[in-house]
Formats: sequence, C-alpha cells, structure tokens
Amino acid sequence: MIQELAPRDFKRVAGLFALLDEHLAVWAVLAGETPGQVFVDDTDEPRVAVLFPWNRHRVYLAGAADDDGFNQGLVRLLAARYAPEEGEAEEFVVYFAPDGWETHREAIVPGAVAAVRQYCELDGPPAGQPELPPGLELVRVDAALLADTRVPNLEQLVEEMHSESHSLEDFLSRKLGHCVRDGDLLAGWCLSEYNHGDRCELGVETLEEYQRQGIGTAAVLATVTEASARGINRIGWHCWQRNVPSAALARRAGFAHVKDYPTWYCRFESGE
Repeated sequence: MIQELAPRDFKRVAGLFALLDEHLAVWAVLAGETPGQVFVDDTDEPRVAVLFPWNRHRVYLAGAADDDGFNQGLVRLLAARYAPEEGEAEEFVVYFAPDGWETHREAIVPGAVAAVRQYCELDGPPAGQPELPPGLELVRVDAALLADTRVPNLEQLVEEMHSESHSLEDFLSRKLGHCVRDGDLLAGWCLSEYNHGDRCELGVETLEEYQRQGIGTAAVLATVTEASARGINRIGWHCWQRNVPSAALARRAGFAHVKDYPTWYCRFESGE
C-alpha cells in the first residue's frame, strides 16, 4: 500500500532519510523550503518512503526495501509519472538509502541502469581568487543581471536557475551565484542549490568555447567565498563518477572526495 503524506507530517520520515544526509534536495523538501511530495506505506508510522522534489528528474527512496505492497504501489506511481501514453520518453534518476534497494531495481523500474555518482565537500576555507583572462570579469547573479537585456545568453542562465529552484524569486531570496562575463556574454557561472540552514550544493556551467581557461574555478571560488561570508559552512558537490572534468574542477576549488554512491538511471518509453 502506498499513501501520500501531508506536508505537515513530513517530519515523520526524517529518520528514514538520515542515510541520504548529503542530498539537500531531500531536506529542503522536508523543511518546506522547496515543493515536493512524499508517499509512504503508513502515514502514522512510516517504514518506507519515496520523495519527489518538484524537479521531476529526481526520485529518493528510503526505508524498508522489502515491503512488497509499497513496492507494487511504487511501480504504479512511477509509471503514472514517467511513462507517458504519448510524447517523448522521460528520464529520471533514483537515489536510495543503502537498505537493500538494489535487489529490487529491475522489479521497480524495468531496464533501469545502475550508475555511480560521487559526492565532494569543500575542505577548509575558500582558496584565493584566480586571475581571469584579460577582458573577463566576475559578476554576481542578482536582479540587475537578470534584467540586463544586453546579455544574449541570459536565457541559458535562467534555465539553469530553474533546473534546481522552483522560481527566480526563490533563488534571489535565498540562494547565490556568480558569473564570468565576456562583454555582454556570460561565459560561465556557478549557482548555489537547495540552500538549507548552513549548507548548500553547487551547480557549475561553462560554455564550451570558454572551457580550460579557469572560468569555472573562478566562478566557484567567488560563490564559495560569498557563501562562507553568509555563514554557509558545508558546501556539497555532486557529479557522475564518469564526469572527470567536474571532479577535477571540484578538486581545484578545494573540494575533497567524500564518497561514491549508487543510483539508477531510468528512462520510460512511451506506452510502457
């Protein structure tokens, strides 16, 4: 059996998700800081739960993986969300607490591919700011930048902000970031994600033609420096294990590898 948990009762599943401590999307939803849904086996005393942030590409599982009734309901729930009767296939990633979920992968999401991600955290105070190539400058992500109609690729930045923030207002009120600007063009940026208490995560993007020029490192260090000044003491970094450039950038910016963790990369085809 699977039932939706009322937001006022989200605290009841906090213990189940304790082993997913490094995933701030979970804690932002449970704290009511970002929209999301939680489904459980029992609304009074949940033993197993699935959490959906508003971002449809993430699914979090925690608790007793051997609850057949819940798992059967989960199969139907995932199919209803991600298996369209018509239209393009949807991709999503399942994150799970290490409680035996792997043995149920094929039953829950047929065809799901096991994939490894890694998590890093900033190790110590921010490093000094590197020198940018001539003509480039660092700018804060703020309302003035978002209103600057001269920026030709502003929509790319806005799209990135929307990928992990449910609104621009939410980002501007609680989060932070820095861009590297080449004239009017934004060459790259670093944005904080799922700010929660004294923690946040980072997302980074550099335009292909500007890569390997220290732009990503500069944007990250500027963002980390401001975050530390705001009292954010624990800064996380997630990437796919195979994403060697991202992991290398994290190391250059002072992040240390904490752990590798398993996920399921999932894709439902139309009509499945």
